[in-house]
This record gives sequence, structure tokens and C-alpha cells, in this order.
Amino acid sequence: MIAAIPALDVIDHYPGWERAPAYLEKQILERGLRCIADLGGGAHPMLPESVIRAQQLEYCVLDISGAELAKAPLYCQKIQIDITAPPQEFRAKVPLEKFDLVFSHMFLEHVQTPLRAHRNIHAMLRPAGIAIHFYPSPNNLPLAVNRLIPLGLSERLVRIAQPHRDLAGIQGKFPAYYQMCGNPSRALHALFEQMGFRVLQHTGFIGHGYYSRFPVVREVELALRRILLGARLPLTSAMLLILEKQ
Repeated sequence: MIAAIPALDVIDHYPGWERAPAYLEKQILERGLRCIADLGGGAHPMLPESVIRAQQLEYCVLDISGAELAKAPLYCQKIQIDITAPPQEFRAKVPLEKFDLVFSHMFLEHVQTPLRAHRNIHAMLRPAGIAIHFYPSPNNLPLAVNRLIPLGLSERLVRIAQPHRDLAGIQGKFPAYYQMCGNPSRALHALFEQMGFRVLQHTGFIGHGYYSRFPVVREVELALRRILLGARLPLTSAMLLILEKQ
């Protein structure tokens, strides 16, 4: 199964961002999942109430911020917890082996201790439960620059490239560490296997939209996507990772 899934694809096919709710709903329906955990959903859970009601899902949002959780819709169960909390603290608040699906969206890149986070996710999942993670990759030029420059300058550049982004709200810019957010590799997969996961899919997506306001550069970037993919050069901007608890 794993060999049939490409390790690289173009960003045009990325199932994250605005496509993520539909992608998750499809996975839930196809796999018959019922108990769902949304990591870092805070005040803005990924799945809408219509999906939760229609599929009769048990939907729980986990977030480190009590203030954000207080704004979450009433159809969500809420747990205030740090996903990297020590095991004893985490297990005192979060049910073990309960969830069919744990997912995160643009979250893992902000985690400083991802090994502990993934171990806690493993503890939440029932046997054969699924973890789906969407997150950015630091392996393209704009994100590489972003990591090297001061936060204040980085925010100014984001405002130039993405003037409509709500930096004060749900699209705010938070410190990103990109620990364990690299391209698919045997070493990374071995870490997941040591924690008790099986890697079902790990695909890196080539291309980005950072040059949308600069037409000439944008057209060059668009043309390069297929060339980089054909050459198997992993200059990736986003990742889809699907893990199964063993």
C-alpha cells in the first residue's frame, strides 16, 4: 500500500487548507470513524456542525488555550491540554485508546518536542486508529528565509506577500520550529515505527503561493513545480502524514 503512494506531488493536489474539511469528511466516511479529536482547533474547529450532526460523530477539540476553547462551538467537547504534556499529566485529562481519528492542521510545526506529542497521540488512539496531520515543510526558499530572519521582519514580509492575511486573528503568525517536519525518509519513518505507528502515507508537496502578488516570479514558480517533481527534487512546501496505531 505504501509503495503505491507517491512521496512527492505538486501543491495543486494538496488536500490541506480550504480542502481539509472535505478531505477529512471523506476519510471519516470511508473508514467508518466515529470518535474524532481535533488538535489545536481552539475557537475554530476544522469540521463544521453539519458534518458532526449528519455523521453522528463524537467530536473533541484539544487546545492549550482555555480562552480559545471557551469560544469553540457548543457541539464540541473541549479539553484544555498541552499535547506535549508529560504522560501522567496528559493521561489524567485525555481518555486513553478512545479516538478513531486524531488530526491536526498547520499545528505540528509549532511543537518543540514532537516525540512527546506523537507518543501522546498514540496513547489517545484506539488500536488501528488513524492520525492525519497537515503541516508545512521548511524545504522551500520562502520558508527557509523565514526561519533565518527575525520574527518582526518575517511578519513584515508576510504582510507584503499576503496583505489579506488576518495576522491578529486565526491566521496569526506563531513561532515555528519544524521539528520532525522534514521530507519523507527512512529515518523519520523509523521514529514513527518505534513509537508504535505504521506510516500509511507521507507525501511532500512541491510549490507554494507566496509569489501570488508578483506575476513574473509567480509564473516561473508555477512552471518549476512539474520540473522539480519530474526530477524528484524534494523542494516541498507542505506535508500530508497519515499514521496508523499498531
